[in-house]
Amino acid sequence: MDRDLVRDSIPAYALGALNADERAQVEALLREDDSARLLLREAEAAASALALAVPALTPPAGLEERLLARARQSRRSLLLTRWMAAAAVLALTVLVLFGWAALRQNPEPKALYDLVMADDGHVEIALVPALTPDIEGRLVFRPSDNLAVIEVSNLPPIASDQAFQLWLVDESGPVSGGLFRVNDDTDYVMVSAARPIAEYLRFGVSLEPATGSPLGNRASGPRVFSIPIQPV
Repeated sequence: MDRDLVRDSIPAYALGALNADERAQVEALLREDDSARLLLREAEAAASALALAVPALTPPAGLEERLLARARQSRRSLLLTRWMAAAAVLALTVLVLFGWAALRQNPEPKALYDLVMADDGHVEIALVPALTPDIEGRLVFRPSDNLAVIEVSNLPPIASDQAFQLWLVDESGPVSGGLFRVNDDTDYVMVSAARPIAEYLRFGVSLEPATGSPLGNRASGPRVFSIPIQPV
């Protein structure tokens, strides 16, 4: 690779988008060229400003490879395409995580449900009905996140002075996850926990007075359904 092509690949080097041979050529140039080192510092600063704006998130599998395959006519176009592909991966990360940030500011259970389901690493756990056998649904979440959504169908109608209460259970016992009512046959219940969802043992829902269980952090009414998060 000639010197100009090596210099052109420095932005891709800063994003980690080169193979081992290409990295070696860039590093050889950096050892002897002050202007190349300056270009690298500028590229790293730009990459860091984008990458550190949000927490890390694994992009969809195969995204970079699909973008790289679109231009193979010359060595220079390949390097340019790799730069564009790496930038596209970072841009996708930012867009997805801005979606998470927006949902944290203005939670909307169905929107969060759709976003979690679009993540290749999400987890789904079927709920176990208790109050009636018709109840069905699932908990969906990303293992490292403390937000989740319960999709639930066929909950029985309840009186105006009643509510469903969510319980989050870990090694210390249950804590209330809040009260909710449902409006449709299928509804979505937001779960906001103090710890990553995967660290809990199970979730449960009980039928309680509209103001919540009078027993504090313990259910007083019948169990509606449960969700086993960790195997017993």
